[in-house]
Amino acid sequence: MYTSTYHSDIDVTYCDFTNNIYGAKDYFSDVNLTGCDFEDNTYGAYFYGSKVNLMDCDFEDNTYGAFINYCSNHSFIDNYYNGNSYGIYFNRSGGSLKGNNFSCNNSAGIYCTNYSDPMLVIADYSNSPSPELNNIISGGSHYGVYNSGNSSVMLGMIEYGPDYLWGYFGFNHFLSWGAGYDVYNASSNAVYAEANWWGSDGYGSPRTYGNVYTFPRVCDINFGGLPKSSSGEQKPDTLDLLLLSAYNLEMKSFYPKAIKVLNDIADLAPDDAIAYPVVSSLVRNYQQIKNVDKIINNLDNLHQKYPEKRIGISAFDYSVTISAGEGDFNEALSRSEKVINIYTSNKAYNEEAAWAIFEQGMIYETIATQVGYGMNKTTDIYSNLSQKNFLRIQSEYPETEAAKLIQTGKDINIKEMTEETEQNAGPEKFALYPAYPNPFNSSTCISFGLPEETDVNIIIYDILGREIWSCKQKNFSKGKHSIIWDGMNSKGAAVSTGMYIVKIVTDKFVKSRKVMMLK
Repeated sequence: MYTSTYHSDIDVTYCDFTNNIYGAKDYFSDVNLTGCDFEDNTYGAYFYGSKVNLMDCDFEDNTYGAFINYCSNHSFIDNYYNGNSYGIYFNRSGGSLKGNNFSCNNSAGIYCTNYSDPMLVIADYSNSPSPELNNIISGGSHYGVYNSGNSSVMLGMIEYGPDYLWGYFGFNHFLSWGAGYDVYNASSNAVYAEANWWGSDGYGSPRTYGNVYTFPRVCDINFGGLPKSSSGEQKPDTLDLLLLSAYNLEMKSFYPKAIKVLNDIADLAPDDAIAYPVVSSLVRNYQQIKNVDKIINNLDNLHQKYPEKRIGISAFDYSVTISAGEGDFNEALSRSEKVINIYTSNKAYNEEAAWAIFEQGMIYETIATQVGYGMNKTTDIYSNLSQKNFLRIQSEYPETEAAKLIQTGKDINIKEMTEETEQNAGPEKFALYPAYPNPFNSSTCISFGLPEETDVNIIIYDILGREIWSCKQKNFSKGKHSIIWDGMNSKGAAVSTGMYIVKIVTDKFVKSRKVMMLK
């Protein structure tokens, strides 16, 4: 399943996706998947810039169960992730996870990188003597939760005093065994994992790495009373408590008040590691009130006030994602080039530089899928720019997370050839390549190769042999080319679900292939 429709609703229920590169793939839609099974895919479900709701879905034996790319404000409820390399992979993304079960995912149950901020918490818990289980993260994984790249996964953060107990309660059950870690934090900012169960009986010692706060555990809390002694573990500092208060305001839908607190934190500590969760939280709150202009203005103001501090640089970085998410690709690319220049001028920012180049490559790739529906070379131009970005990361930043993702990600088709080969190589014979995606939902890309300049006619027929759409162009140049068919007939009306025939006709070559439209 492939969809790419800006902020349109896509609802899919009780479907099976098996043995594909992508089970489901979407760009920028509002996607609701319920009761679906994803098995033996490279990517069970892949999303870029989308708003995603996954409920009661099973992800088993995929390389990536769910790959969440430059997305925010999602919900993942009551899903099962078993036997994948990665249960969920978050890249500059977030969302709320409740009632999920992560079991025996080989690399990580939940992997967070590049400013990701998923939340596995229950807010404003009522101090019932019987707290409900939230997510289960168990067995087989090298990492239950892996946090890196300035990310700030939230696994539980509470505050208490003489007569109060409040905050974000994790109520997650971590059940690692073997040599694995429950929570591995490779990021510069702290991970809060308070009010969770650890080990088979819930009373075990957390297996963590890096700056991870795990006290109090659920067993350390007298519900209806107060936590017991902290056993010497450090408590949150003033900045963390301010961040917690902003989270609390956000959960109560007091978004303007939360935004004010977050900006206060930015002014108090513009070069502290807390800048990263502050920026992602600002974006999340503005998105709740659906005011993109104010997001950009706030991020730009922070960059202007603190151009060389963490808060200013990360704010400007995040503005690229916001612009791309709104389809303003020219603005996104302009900002992206400036962000790349900032990061590449300082070797301390190698990881950030690689991710910035990666995001620019993803923007090029997205433009290639969104360009007009006539015969043109625009698709190939942007595809080549995208590939050059990914090759640059592998060449200049081979040890970064972005490079490792490219090496293992089959969605990024890196062609191992020199720039000269890229520019000069052409097909030796005529060809009509398989359409992609196929089956498709809204549009599909039709690619063909020409060993010489010639006139080309692309014709779409229905299963009864009736011509429904065509596109003809004279003197088409030698090389590989692509067009996009948007699933419309020659009168501009959407075609119905079914099989269609794609035919290419030149003076020396005729060939047909089948495509399937699914709605």
